[in-house]
Amino acid sequence: MNTNPSSPEPTNESGDGSSGFLKSTDLFAPSPEQPSKNSTSENTNALERTSYEPLSIQGGDLNSLVNSVTNRLTKNEGSRAVINNFFIKNSRGFGGALAMQCKGRNCPFLFMCALNEAKEKLPVGEQCPLEQSLVQLWVNKHLISLGIDDFASPEYSFDMDILYEMASHELIKWRLAGHLSQEGNLMEERQVSASPQGDPIFAKVMTPLLEEMDRHTRITLKLREALLATRKVQAQAGRDLVDPSKKGADLMDKVRKLVKSRREHIKDADYDELEDE
Repeated sequence: MNTNPSSPEPTNESGDGSSGFLKSTDLFAPSPEQPSKNSTSENTNALERTSYEPLSIQGGDLNSLVNSVTNRLTKNEGSRAVINNFFIKNSRGFGGALAMQCKGRNCPFLFMCALNEAKEKLPVGEQCPLEQSLVQLWVNKHLISLGIDDFASPEYSFDMDILYEMASHELIKWRLAGHLSQEGNLMEERQVSASPQGDPIFAKVMTPLLEEMDRHTRITLKLREALLATRKVQAQAGRDLVDPSKKGADLMDKVRKLVKSRREHIKDADYDELEDE
């Protein structure tokens, strides 16, 4: 899933379906013939390119972090777009890898495919663009209501992670609903126990598809609660910071408590003095 609509999608640069980046880093078996200077140099460069430095712990916004790790992996401008897109898609968790691979006419969800219905060419072998777009749609529809104007800003990191987690579980439920649509039955007959003689006992029970949908719904609700709790804490912290009346009330409360404690101390001292006399 592409978190940046302007980011290019991965492209195959070689005829065999593999990306140019993968092809450029393949290590080939040495030829039995004596290698030339040029081939030795090329093999040395290939070996050097396989020594990658992982991203170190550092702060920054999402775009700068993605650019940083891409720079560590390649200097080839043609490869940058592919690698950049990989990290952008997967920067928010498992949702980036969740979209199914298009199987064309063999797709189990072909009856739900808008591209097939519209007679468009199916992107066989690629991640389903409809599922990727659904995840993006489910995330984007909440941004305005949450006041998120820069989704790559570290300020909204937790919010965005929760939104993508919610969208990923929504995609799983969407597929489960597709299976339910195909099968149609909400109940099925399953063995629930056995008689003393060992004969199976069957009963009508809820289909496991509904049970899975219910499980992912509960996960989504918990994520929503976590998201709202985060926003409430942030909002309260902001109100406390800018609300002068609350600051004044807190200050007056402290003054009253201080005066009360001093009065009690004075009364105790006077009583002790009278007893001494």
